[in-house]
Amino acid sequence: LGHTLVKDRSTSTCSSGSRKDAGGAEIVKVVAGMHSSAAISNDGRLWLWGRLLDEPRGLSIMKRFGGEKYAADVDWTWAGFGGAEPRLVEGVSGVKDVALGGWHAMVLVD
Repeated sequence: LGHTLVKDRSTSTCSSGSRKDAGGAEIVKVVAGMHSSAAISNDGRLWLWGRLLDEPRGLSIMKRFGGEKYAADVDWTWAGFGGAEPRLVEGVSGVKDVALGGWHAMVLVD
């Protein structure tokens, strides 16, 4: 799974890169958002890369809405926030669809 993965819905093929994720499952959907991208495998795993939310912006939002007391509890290395390379989002399974916004993601699961 890499940045060059392009899914062609009409032929169900990828034009470059691998059709399989690191676990050997087939990638069935790729989504691009404003600052991030996602891929869903046929076994319902979710891969994210890019930047959904980074620590400075997250802390700013927490401060604005009175949640700074929870800042120490946030794992800013969690794959769900995105990153430079595609990473598996642990703890999320049965993924059917994903939508990416400017600073958020919504995931439809079984």
